Amino acid sequence: MTENAKIVLEYFETVSSRESFYGLYYLGEMYRQGFLVDKNPDKAWDYYFRIVYSTNPLRETDEYYWRACYRKGMDLYNIGNSFSALNAAFRDVTKAKELYEKRDSKAVSADITKEELYRNWEKLEREVQDYIKMIEEMPVVKKVRCISDDVLCLTKGKIYDVLVEKHDYYELVDDEEEDVYIYGKDLFEEIEP
Repeated sequence: MTENAKIVLEYFETVSSRESFYGLYYLGEMYRQGFLVDKNPDKAWDYYFRIVYSTNPLRETDEYYWRACYRKGMDLYNIGNSFSALNAAFRDVTKAKELYEKRDSKAVSADITKEELYRNWEKLEREVQDYIKMIEEMPVVKKVRCISDDVLCLTKGKIYDVLVEKHDYYELVDDEEEDVYIYGKDLFEEIEP
C-alpha cells in the first residue's frame, strides 16, 4: 500500500470511528471496488451493514443511508443463494428506492444512477414474485423428515426461517386455514401427504 493510500485509509477510518455515514460508506466503497486497498466484499458489506442498522434516529435523512441500503441489498443478492437472501435484498433495495424518492431533487446519485436503482429494483421484484409463484405451486405436506440443517418454511403471506436438526422428524403446524409449504424438495422426505 502506498503512503497516499495509507493516508486516505486512515482518514476514513478516523471519520468512521465516529459512526459517520460518510466515512463508513466510503470505506465500504474502497473495499468493494478495491480502490487503494485489496478488494474485500465481506469488509465492504460490514461497513454498509453498520450504516443500515445504525441506531441514529436521523439515519433516514442522511444521503449515505439510502445508498448503503442499495449496496447492501445488491451485495446480498449477488452472493446469496436462497430465497431468504433474495427477499432480504429486495427489502433493502426497496428501502433505498423509497428513500431516494422521498429525497426527490435532493438525492445525490454520483455513484448510483436512478436508472440503475430502478432497473435492479424491478429485477429483484420480478425474481421474488417468480419465486413465490413457484412456492405456491408446490405440494402441501404435513410432516417431513429433514435431511438438511436448514429448511425454509413458507405459509401464504408469511415467511419463516425454520432451523431444525438434521434427520429429525418435524411436525408442521398449519396457521388455521393456511397451507404449509416446504422450500427445496431435496431438503426433506415427505412422511404424510
